[in-house]
Amino acid sequence: MSTDQLEKQRLKYEELEVIEKNITERIQRNPQVFYANYQEYLKIAGGNNIRLKSLIAKENISSNRIYKWKRRIRKRKQTLIQQHEINDFLKRVLQLCNEIEDTANETDLKKEVQKNYSIEENTDELDLDKFDLLLKSINSTYDKHDPSDNDDDFNREYKMFPTNHFNRSKNNTSLLSLKAMDLNLNKIFTRDEYYGDFLNLDSFYNDWLNVMEDASVTFLEFFVATLELFEATDFAYLFESKIDRDSEKYKDFIVKLTNKLTCDFRKIYPLIDYDIFESDVVNKSFPHIISAGIKHKVSSTGRTTQNEEEQIFCICCDKFFKNDEKNYVKHLNDTEHLENYKNKGEFLKSEYKLHWICSKLLNDVINRTKSFHERKLAFTAKERSKELQKLTREYDEPIYTPEEYKQDKRDETLQKKLFRASFNNDNDSSNSEDEEDQKLLNPYNMPLGTDGLPIPKWLYKLQKLDVEYPCEICGNVQYRGYKNYNKHFSEPKHIFGLKCLGVSSNPIVFKGISIIKEVKHLKEELENSGTGVAAAAAAATTTTTTTTTKSANGYKNVTGDVDNKWVIEVEDKNGNVISASSLLKKK
Repeated sequence: MSTDQLEKQRLKYEELEVIEKNITERIQRNPQVFYANYQEYLKIAGGNNIRLKSLIAKENISSNRIYKWKRRIRKRKQTLIQQHEINDFLKRVLQLCNEIEDTANETDLKKEVQKNYSIEENTDELDLDKFDLLLKSINSTYDKHDPSDNDDDFNREYKMFPTNHFNRSKNNTSLLSLKAMDLNLNKIFTRDEYYGDFLNLDSFYNDWLNVMEDASVTFLEFFVATLELFEATDFAYLFESKIDRDSEKYKDFIVKLTNKLTCDFRKIYPLIDYDIFESDVVNKSFPHIISAGIKHKVSSTGRTTQNEEEQIFCICCDKFFKNDEKNYVKHLNDTEHLENYKNKGEFLKSEYKLHWICSKLLNDVINRTKSFHERKLAFTAKERSKELQKLTREYDEPIYTPEEYKQDKRDETLQKKLFRASFNNDNDSSNSEDEEDQKLLNPYNMPLGTDGLPIPKWLYKLQKLDVEYPCEICGNVQYRGYKNYNKHFSEPKHIFGLKCLGVSSNPIVFKGISIIKEVKHLKEELENSGTGVAAAAAAATTTTTTTTTKSANGYKNVTGDVDNKWVIEVEDKNGNVISASSLLKKK
């Protein structure tokens, strides 16, 4: 591997990092890009997996929230095209990983580095001079060009909103990166599919009429006889089908319908790997169904009933056997069964795959499609025309508009202001640079938590933050909640206010006092009594009990004396509460 090959290898790693960064930015901007596929994956593969279910809170999904930030709900068309874009990025990631692995397997990277930079192998001595020369050589190589050039080139290809992206008039791909500029959802979905909300089965309805050889079958009857029957979880398609399942027309129809729905699933949920689902579920469970059979309750006439005994059904031979596993296992080795499995195995697997797609993967889409067609039957001509115009308008509208881009920029600016406010919060709600922005950031004027976001209202009430405590010493600042109020007495702002009033040392004596008049009064009392502020501060370190009462001017700290004289109470060695002056006299 030459030096150029090493550089190519490094560039591949760099491109992987850029792709990861840009995928993260898309999910941060619109979490629904991930949430939509996560919910579907959880339904398919998660089951009762508590770990999977607990990864993301339901309220975060419903409100399109990531961490603490709520995002605007985007149009389905915009969300879906970004999912397809990320899917293209992930394909590129897989390609790069394979190339890196293949290159690493071809040669020993360590030996090539030693060879290119003349590093001796198996040397125990630490040659710092040689190390300095090697470092200088490497630095000189990369000093010739800006190290961020490659990163900028990659980022330019993968980032959202490429330069001059709105100069292309009526271009639906303005949101997309240069790498996915040719992506067009209208080429992936038809108008009637409404970007995956419904299934377009018109051509399959015509094929079904040929299978049935009956032109009087309605679309809903076709729907019930096919998708709804395969959607049932009790294998109803095996027992309740009214058509000859061995006919070639039916077999071709099932294979085509299975391929169609497989393709639809890939289009609707591009971030879910269908191949993994098929290999883990269909390919593993289908042989088990062949070997174990399907237990089903039947009567002597073969009709389904809940009152008769359970029997085992062989899907290859289309027969019921008594509920005797030994007898059924013996049947599996019969020539007739082996011949049927050889001739019908692939078709039966297609049927089973269609059953799983209808019952697990696309059951919500199938139900929406049926409801939509039932609703269409009740439309008048005017309503049908109005619905068609709505679908056409939404199908032709742009994915992203300049107005939406401006709104996104404004939201981003407000979010940055809110984040900065969390590090510059001095509890003075009047110091807002922009009152209009402040209302948008914090409409209920709630205090900010440690994460920089307004705290929930229930927590606001619980912590008594709706009670304001004024402090004249700090310039009439209103502190929300007693905890913040009590904490501020040791903060620089309050200590500076005390210094302005002549208290230059030991502010602990004046803790709990927020009125200027009372600070001056206590200062005079201490000076007149001869105790002094320093001695009072020493005694105050053992103070254990103070009370807080509400005066006309707000909340202040007072003693229990009726005369409202300030007395510092301390404990002696025996635990008795006495005044600080009495304790000093005893000493």
